Amino acid sequence: NESSVENALKLDESEFKGRQLKITHKRVNQPGMAGGPPRGRGGFR
Repeated sequence: NESSVENALKLDESEFKGRQLKITHKRVNQPGMAGGPPRGRGGFR
């Protein structure tokens, strides 16, 4: 929920067990973002 997201974002750039945290909003999948032309069966056989 929204409050959990806000609490998590407050921890961005903080340190946990000696490591720097990088927290961002959840990414939403977008159709067509797989990129590039479709792949065939390959080249020479």
